[in-house]
Amino acid sequence: MSYLLSFSPLDFTKNFAFGLGVGVGLGVVIRKFSQERQRKQEHLVSCLKQLAAEVRQLRETFIQYATTSRSVAAIEDYSSDEEFYDTDRGIELSSDDLANFLKQIDELQGGTSAEHQDAYNLLINKTNQIQENVELLWRFAKAQYQISDLKEKAGDIDAQKLMLEKGIETAKLAVELDESNYRAHQWYAILVGSNIKNLDNKGKILAGFEYKQHIERAIELNGNDATSFFLLGRYLFEVFMLPWYMRKAAATLFAEPPTAKIEDALKMFLKAEEIRPGFWAENPLFIGKCYYQMSNYAQAKEWLTKAINGGCKTEADQKTKQEALDLLKKC
Repeated sequence: MSYLLSFSPLDFTKNFAFGLGVGVGLGVVIRKFSQERQRKQEHLVSCLKQLAAEVRQLRETFIQYATTSRSVAAIEDYSSDEEFYDTDRGIELSSDDLANFLKQIDELQGGTSAEHQDAYNLLINKTNQIQENVELLWRFAKAQYQISDLKEKAGDIDAQKLMLEKGIETAKLAVELDESNYRAHQWYAILVGSNIKNLDNKGKILAGFEYKQHIERAIELNGNDATSFFLLGRYLFEVFMLPWYMRKAAATLFAEPPTAKIEDALKMFLKAEEIRPGFWAENPLFIGKCYYQMSNYAQAKEWLTKAINGGCKTEADQKTKQEALDLLKKC
């Protein structure tokens, strides 16, 4: 089962028309060259920040190992000359300071790819300072998801898989720390779902079951979150669309293998739209898909058209729009 979302936005570049005359044309070329050079410099700085964060994370792993081995002297020698040493480790933030930090993270995670990297870097540092805070942990899990998405787009599949695995571990810690936090369950499910493509058939089925458990728990904890209903709808839709050999494999693992009706999936997508109309371009797409599977082509056309006419701010939005266009041709 293939799930989920990509939260990474697509960077847009405006196209400027050449003016009349050689001088104007040359000016545009120079300006474009300067913009491209600046973009590359910004990307390099962002990559260096991420590298620094990963070095910091390796240092923390080493410190924890050395502490377990009672090698205190070794830790002090290692830390004294370390450029990325966290001098604020152990400092407790006031509730206002933490709230401001979380607000900053939320803004960064809703921004560009470079801002996603900045959020990841900040969260590595903060989760080292404050190790048992569910609000930090689920956001860190989200950051690891976003970085895994960037790694995949860059073609670094090994790094993408590793970051997903780390994200799953982080989200699991968040759930264990506070079982009543719906965001912790939600992001645990998202990361498990995103990792399904890296598993064999048995692993896919088991992970799908785990995904469903945590999304349903998130809905129990907060029945007014459109994202959770969308995610449950995705699960039900994927189960409905399972090929026969996957159903047969599922029957060997469960006394009652997972089943779903397309009407159940549609109900979840419509509920998400009711809670937060137009919140996500993929939701009307999947409503249209459900109606298509039900042979209700008039309703399918209506919702696919909504998906096509929705905003197109990210690469994922563009894929959604194209998928809606392709399916609309079949209605």
